[in-house]
Amino acid sequence: MTTLGLFMGIAVSLPMLWVVRNKGWDRSAWSLFMMTLPIWYALFGLLALDISVIANELIYGLPYFLIGLLAWRFVSRSWLLIAGLGWLSHAFYDVYHDVFFVNPGVFTWYPTACLVFDLAVGAYLIYVAATY
Repeated sequence: MTTLGLFMGIAVSLPMLWVVRNKGWDRSAWSLFMMTLPIWYALFGLLALDISVIANELIYGLPYFLIGLLAWRFVSRSWLLIAGLGWLSHAFYDVYHDVFFVNPGVFTWYPTACLVFDLAVGAYLIYVAATY
């Protein structure tokens, strides 16, 4: 866990949570953002110029795309909860990413930043689902 990653995760997640909450976008924005999760890691594969890493990132990221798509399409308390659990599971993915395969394009601070962001969003969505 890097200090820069911790700082970046907090610096990005808190303002985003505040904006999405105050704009009333809770029931759609986080699902749409979840759909982009595979793209970020695939872009790191592009930085490494490794097509197999890009393919792996897109394959491993497919569940996040599908959960985000379904949660966006079927907005309900249950799907908000599933989206929150999806974000929390992505935090697990961030921590154990290198166990699945190594993406040499990932910055050293990024997994920690993404972990913090995912935990914040996942916990927030579970809260929103509980008060829906």
